[in-house]
Amino acid sequence: MRFSKSLVLSLSRCWKECTCGRVLELTVTAMTIAYVVLALGFATGCNRAVLIPESSPTRVGPAMQGQIYTMVDGKWILSDNKVQIPEGWYIVPPSYVEEE
Repeated sequence: MRFSKSLVLSLSRCWKECTCGRVLELTVTAMTIAYVVLALGFATGCNRAVLIPESSPTRVGPAMQGQIYTMVDGKWILSDNKVQIPEGWYIVPPSYVEEE
């Protein structure tokens, strides 16, 4: 791990002027900040999006749940609760559904 020159200089100055406990505290703080920055960097790269073309229906995988739209009096209404969707059901794009 590389430290910046200013951090190294401040640690060396503190080593000369302060007690050993203060140097240890600064070192642990610097290492903690470095680990948190690295963890945040890795955590933000874990999501991905898969784009599916309009022309291909898909099937539901295991343990899928979420809010769904239902047709009520000719209007699409989003459900308040999450619904468990059975594995194997087809999901089709809006172009496959006939509007009434």
